[in-house]
Amino acid sequence: MSKSTIGVLIGVICVGIVFYVYSSFLDSEKTLETQPEELASEETTPMEENAGVDVEKQEDNRKSESVPKSKVEREFPLSMDEERVKNAIHNMSHAKVHAEQKWGHLEPTKERIDRLLEVVVENRSTYDHSKLYIAILEKWQAGDFSDSVTAHNSIWDLKNGNVGKATRLLTAAEEAEYREKYFE
Repeated sequence: MSKSTIGVLIGVICVGIVFYVYSSFLDSEKTLETQPEELASEETTPMEENAGVDVEKQEDNRKSESVPKSKVEREFPLSMDEERVKNAIHNMSHAKVHAEQKWGHLEPTKERIDRLLEVVVENRSTYDHSKLYIAILEKWQAGDFSDSVTAHNSIWDLKNGNVGKATRLLTAAEEAEYREKYFE
């Protein structure tokens, strides 16, 4: 075989490999995009657990399991542990307060606040500081962020914070700048 034939053959093999890798990547990306819906509609309960449960209840369970959860429900599941609740409130407060250092940023949207309040109320008997979380979230739910410095620092204290204590509310301009930097 001549050198040019070998070169062409190597080129064809390389193009084939690149095409294979690229198409595999696209297939895996497509799988990742459809996975949550597929998982939501799959029956994940073993048959033994359903023994003795009437058929209507099983059908109701399947219907509720197959309903796709909203983004905020996936973000804040009802089974959320207390540490994640603290982190969510703390990170949302960063959009409203001035502190020398901030770790974590979460936009305090109405949907997030409503859902987080729902999660805390659902778990109030198991969370150590549910009354504090509920008080903060109810004010925020009503659109009142005036006590966000106290809210931030209360959570910051629970997290044993030593750097980044909130000192004041952000001005409207600072808040807009923060929102543009982290949420838009």
